[in-house]
Amino acid sequence: MALNTNTNKEHKQSDERDDCNGTGVEYRIQCLSDESDRNSAVVSQLKAQNKLLLAEMEIMKGYVIRVEQRVYSQQNQITDLTSRGMRENLIINGMKDSKIKLNKFIVKSLGITESKIMIDRIHRFGQKSKGNPRPIVAKFHDYSEKELILEKARELKT
Repeated sequence: MALNTNTNKEHKQSDERDDCNGTGVEYRIQCLSDESDRNSAVVSQLKAQNKLLLAEMEIMKGYVIRVEQRVYSQQNQITDLTSRGMRENLIINGMKDSKIKLNKFIVKSLGITESKIMIDRIHRFGQKSKGNPRPIVAKFHDYSEKELILEKARELKT
């Protein structure tokens, strides 16, 4: 609808310019003065619109900055929660079977009784290769269980 209004204004202005086709220097000067006044009014309107748009843009900038800060904060919270959720995870390489063999390894090689260790779940990750089994991620019920296994594994190395 605004487009039609502008088109009508432009049409009226061109009609008014056509009216300035008369003769006489004073008449032409008056037409130029009138056209200059109309152009000044249009420029004033455009300046006012521009001022409003700049104000709206500043408001939107503030909004975008607040949204970006929120996204950054939420990304940090997600990273923190993900890290806390993986705290009890232990990655084990070179084991062909999963839970049964892991339990036997913990009992026989590390000397930890089965009653002390609870494994919530085990899964493999990564792509299959012909020579080596994929690594296993074991999620222990408690962080202290994972730490106990790591401690015993370090003792086994020495």
